[in-house]
Amino acid sequence: MRGVTLFLLSLSFLAPSANAEMHEPEGYLLAPPCKSYHRPSRQELSRVRILFSKILRGITDQNAMRSQWNALGFDWLPAELDGESIVVLKEHASRCEGRGLFMIRTASGPLNLLQIPHRFHDKKTGNIGYALMWHGDFRIAAFNTIPRYARNKDGDGKAADLVRNGDNYFTALAEAAVLLSADSRVIQIHGFDSAKRNSDPGRNSQVIISDGTRHPSGNVQALVRCLASDFDEQVGLYPRDVDELGATTNQIGSILRKYDHQGFMHIELSSDARHALLSDCALMTKMAVCLSGRRH
Repeated sequence: MRGVTLFLLSLSFLAPSANAEMHEPEGYLLAPPCKSYHRPSRQELSRVRILFSKILRGITDQNAMRSQWNALGFDWLPAELDGESIVVLKEHASRCEGRGLFMIRTASGPLNLLQIPHRFHDKKTGNIGYALMWHGDFRIAAFNTIPRYARNKDGDGKAADLVRNGDNYFTALAEAAVLLSADSRVIQIHGFDSAKRNSDPGRNSQVIISDGTRHPSGNVQALVRCLASDFDEQVGLYPRDVDELGATTNQIGSILRKYDHQGFMHIELSSDARHALLSDCALMTKMAVCLSGRRH
């Protein structure tokens, strides 16, 4: 039946089994958000970039990797994703600082990264990120662990927005991938409110795709073509079709462009698009295929 698999997956996301802490990675996404944000130091981020690079090259010693992440305040948790062995990197309860939660495929594969930086604000993007990790060729999926407008210890209510402030684990992960391969993809999933858009094209779009520039890369244009038919042609390319939500202030994309990287992709989904993805397994699978760059 159409949509049954995604429906059941969404139910498991919302109500994990009693064994979720041992085997089901979606259970970790149900943990409450961190209460305040702590910006990592430059030294910590340099160390994290090296560790992510080692993971993306291929984990050779899980015990050593576990020890190094434990020293940073992360739990290294073996888990399963549809029968496949993965690792979940989760902030330890005593150091919940808004640095993120990471699901990592230990097997080699394309250097495709998935980032969900606003899952508490952009409703259902966490569910979609998990489903895309399930269906797609993504090495690591990164999820925020603190609301984007949470305050840090100094009272700054903007520091926790991981795409507006570049000194964070999401950026370190993206840089590690880009330095390893020019063909890597860094894909961010966001959600938008159609009623708050400033133009008819914005209000009428189901999906708005950009790379943070006014001259989108060939990869981004190909992604628009790949998805167009599945969303009734309501897929807008910034700025050609829609002149808003273009990720021009996204610091992760800006930093990656300094490496002349062409694989940053910023995906904005309307509420209707998010609902459609979570109720239609075939549509979710097609999205995963298009995002990973595979031919279908």
